[in-house]
Amino acid sequence: MKAIIKNEFQGWHIWEVVWLAAATLTVCIAASFFKDNPTAVIASTCGIAASVLTGKGKLSAYVIGGIGRVLYAFIALKACFYGEVMLNLLYFVPMEFYGIYVWNKNMNSKTHEVKKRSMNSKQIYFLVMAIVVCTIGYGLWLKHLGGALPFLDSFTNVISIIAMIVTIKMYAQTWVLWLIVNVISIVMWTISYKAGTGSIAILLMWCIYFVNSFIMLVKWTREC
Repeated sequence: MKAIIKNEFQGWHIWEVVWLAAATLTVCIAASFFKDNPTAVIASTCGIAASVLTGKGKLSAYVIGGIGRVLYAFIALKACFYGEVMLNLLYFVPMEFYGIYVWNKNMNSKTHEVKKRSMNSKQIYFLVMAIVVCTIGYGLWLKHLGGALPFLDSFTNVISIIAMIVTIKMYAQTWVLWLIVNVISIVMWTISYKAGTGSIAILLMWCIYFVNSFIMLVKWTREC
């Protein structure tokens, strides 16, 4: 355990530390100003930290991410984003444990970061087809449940499910998928915030996710 903790703090560049600190402080300051829900603030800071740690290729991303996802599910429930609730509690949380298992077996002994790789054109083609088919089917079910923005919610969840798998498999293309998820989630939570059911901390979290995904896409592409 001591060695694992030590490895989590190794290999950090100054810009990565500054980015993590700036991102989390931005959410905390804004949430304090708008007197946001404390649960939403904790969920957001955990989510941001996990996103940066994932980009860094650290195992702790899955531990912190698991905590953030449980808290985020309660916030999503209040906003009537049922797809987000089910996605986080029934899928993401269990997958955090699987992520730890897989990444722990594929760590670079020198950098103490997970090894990165890239998908081929055939894999990308089947990825796109799976997203289209699953989005339509899941969207119809969410509409039947009376969820808010069912097909938008469905698309976000479907692509998130696939993105999580691609992340665990250590493919750089995962950050392209997360960029798409982030854009749609920003739209969803903006609408929710204007309607009075959302949270400024959660909205800012998704905005920071977007920036982080772009940064990590460049980082992982180079490291591949």
